Amino acid sequence: GLDMITLNVESAERRDAVLRTVARPKRIDGLILVSIAPREDELARIQATGLPLVLLDAHHRSVPSVVMDDADGGRIAARHVLELGHRRLGFVGDAPRPGVGLSSSRLRLRGVEQAKANLEHDCGPGPRSFTPRRAATAADWRAHLDGVQVETPSDQRQTVLSTAVYHSLIKPCLALDESPFWPTDGPFV
Repeated sequence: GLDMITLNVESAERRDAVLRTVARPKRIDGLILVSIAPREDELARIQATGLPLVLLDAHHRSVPSVVMDDADGGRIAARHVLELGHRRLGFVGDAPRPGVGLSSSRLRLRGVEQAKANLEHDCGPGPRSFTPRRAATAADWRAHLDGVQVETPSDQRQTVLSTAVYHSLIKPCLALDESPFWPTDGPFV
């Protein structure tokens, strides 16, 4: 079986101590650093051990990493709440801690602020301004989707076709000569 050691880093001092002591090949077989990008000297020390290293929610040009788009996550969450008609948003996140290197809350807050600014730019300020914009957008989409009529007793098939039309309108695609099955030279659409 596998054992996993989890260490919490709540201060710059604790972060430094963990990175100095944790990377010992006799203690662990690999290292996943979450939300902590090592400095060059720390990275050199870890790499000298030969331990595999992956960064999660952090980035370094010479280490494999998986990074979340925190700003977009904040934007998506805020857009959802704003579309429900709410305008006074609260945001609770990590307090900035110098030396620890966490930035996800700051980026998520930036996403929330961008979503609110986008909505106000598009709809104007005020609690009721989203309703007319939503109605106008629904009417625009209905005009596009009603341009294609399908006679089917199946609501499921109607939904599939409407979804396909919707997707073609939000992201049209033209792929020249990309299909090996296209019978003629020229565009494959």
